[in-house]
Amino acid sequence: MYRSTNSPIRSGGGFASRRCCAILLVDGARLRQSSIRKIMLRAAQAYAAAIIAVHNHPSGDPTPSEQDKLLTRDLVIAGRTMEIRVFDHLIIGDGGYFSFADEGLIEEYEMRAVL
Repeated sequence: MYRSTNSPIRSGGGFASRRCCAILLVDGARLRQSSIRKIMLRAAQAYAAAIIAVHNHPSGDPTPSEQDKLLTRDLVIAGRTMEIRVFDHLIIGDGGYFSFADEGLIEEYEMRAVL
């Protein structure tokens, strides 16, 4: 589902004013299976308990591609194995975003990882 980004993040002592994570940039045009290992390695090196994946779609349409879905599923499965939870994967588009967590897909992938 396409979400509007009309509500700003507040920075006055709230979430946005606290350092809560490190930023990892991955060139989406080069994503391969080895990227899962690289992402999880960086998370493990940072002793991360969880990650949130975020990228944009230059087309402006935040609808996830099949590659986005497979990447997210594989991150969740790898994270489950490594005890690094994937909280969400956000795709940013023109004036909105897609959240795998909001759509129940993170939970669905976690259930598959258990089986």
